[in-house]
Amino acid sequence: NNGIQNGPTVRYNNLLLLGHGRPYSAEDITVRENYTYDSREQAGGASFSDANASFGCNDPGANRNLVVQNNYFAGGLPVAIFCNWEQVVVTSNTIVGSAALVGLQARGGSLASYDWNRNSYTALPSWNGPRFGFNGAPIRSFDEWRDRTGLDQQSTLSTGVPRGSVFVRP
Repeated sequence: NNGIQNGPTVRYNNLLLLGHGRPYSAEDITVRENYTYDSREQAGGASFSDANASFGCNDPGANRNLVVQNNYFAGGLPVAIFCNWEQVVVTSNTIVGSAALVGLQARGGSLASYDWNRNSYTALPSWNGPRFGFNGAPIRSFDEWRDRTGLDQQSTLSTGVPRGSVFVRP
């Protein structure tokens, strides 16, 4: 699957797990070794609902467990959003964005059952807004993200244009 056709006025998530609406819930979800891309022209209306990859969106359902590993997510606003999960493993992913990188709404506000580490973030330096969001609060820096959440202690954030990644789809 090469994704949904997006344009400058129509915006869809490339990867959507649970959307707006009824209180659906999910469990035993694994997303591994995927590549998604949103060009700058597809950035939409600059709201967190324009995420490239959306894991839970703002669906009020109580989600159980999610594994997101070894993925490459590029573009979107933010690049990825996670909402309402009890247990989460987010490790060894590459997340590249020109603006906000990650939005996280933790179920019950707790991150006790989250293994979120060894990720590689790349951000363009021209963005002056928050890089992260946690439980509705904007977070401007990577250090603040790590301090407030305890996540990504062994992860990295670099600024600039990413180099060296070429993907060829058969």
